[in-house]
Amino acid sequence: MQKVNKDLADTQAEFWNYYNSDLRQIYQKLEPIRQKYLHRFIRRFAFFAGILALIIALCYTGFIPEKIYNDEDFFKIILFAGLVYILYMFYPFQAYCEKTKSMVMEKLLSFWGNFNYSNGKYSVYPSDIENSELFTCYNKADIDDTFTGKYKNTSIAVSEHNLYLHSNRGDINTFKGILILLKFNKHFTGKTVVRAKFRWVNVFWDNPLFMLLFGLPLLAAAFISAKTLDFGFAVHFFGIVTGIFGLCAVLVYLFYSFKNKKKAKKQIVLEGIPFLRQWNVTSTDQIKARYILTPVFMENMLNVKKLFHGKHIDFSFFNDKLLIAVHTRKDMFETTSLLTSALRYNKVREVVNQLYSIFSIIDVLELEDKSVTKAKHTQKNKTLKRKI
Repeated sequence: MQKVNKDLADTQAEFWNYYNSDLRQIYQKLEPIRQKYLHRFIRRFAFFAGILALIIALCYTGFIPEKIYNDEDFFKIILFAGLVYILYMFYPFQAYCEKTKSMVMEKLLSFWGNFNYSNGKYSVYPSDIENSELFTCYNKADIDDTFTGKYKNTSIAVSEHNLYLHSNRGDINTFKGILILLKFNKHFTGKTVVRAKFRWVNVFWDNPLFMLLFGLPLLAAAFISAKTLDFGFAVHFFGIVTGIFGLCAVLVYLFYSFKNKKKAKKQIVLEGIPFLRQWNVTSTDQIKARYILTPVFMENMLNVKKLFHGKHIDFSFFNDKLLIAVHTRKDMFETTSLLTSALRYNKVREVVNQLYSIFSIIDVLELEDKSVTKAKHTQKNKTLKRKI
């Protein structure tokens, strides 16, 4: 891991020079834009705080009768209006983020090569996700940042993805993270799928709906304890309701996982204890799976996991492609923040770390198309000989 850290330090040093020569002027132009969006947020926040304080004061002074503010319908109206306004109040954060990325991302990515950046457009298509069979429990996708291009002669497409299991009662988030699709000049016979162990934990940890289901009993328990001053009953209420919600969530997820499970694949047992502690391997062709998942490859994949700080990683070989799914709750590729100066380099450094981890997959797994590289070296040698 020392070599990886040294390579990252070298990349950061090179990028710092690139930032000063090619990017600093763009970030200087972003600062007035940031100030505009920040002032917009402050005005909206001040208005919200003022209205909230006014309503509380009117209730306590009796201008709003107790009968009205204790009415359930009145409370629902105030709560709904407040939630809508909060979304409106925080919109400048999203608008500034989108403005920033439209101005800097392609220029930032050009440090690694010629890449096309977009927001909300497919770079990893649903057909590739379906063919990979990494995710069998979803029917809705939400796409954020994407980019495509070539790095060291390997075609790469990266997409910040959210996958959901949609129903009439809401959406259950089954994946949040980055999809990295690599395309090669060779065809993989069969299909080999490698899934991280305990990956189902992400479904609950990353899921706002489940967090809401666990949060509502907590709010209800707090309300009961405030009204009745019976804290024991509130604690028991919270425990029982949370347990019921949790059990239902687990049963629903296991049901859909079992329903959509592909039965054509067989479990593969490989030699490589550290690797098997992290992943389960299934394949339609055991011989080809063992040919792909060599001891060297398995060791390299463990190094890829270190690049992403131990996040759950799934990957699948199919046709001429390798799809890698990195589970992460973090919003990726955020080079600025509305609350800090656009010229502050910390956020940029963080994005460089993220992009370094992505592009280093090709280096660590030794996926560069060596036939193309060899042809280039041969052509270069011929040119040199002609000059001599």
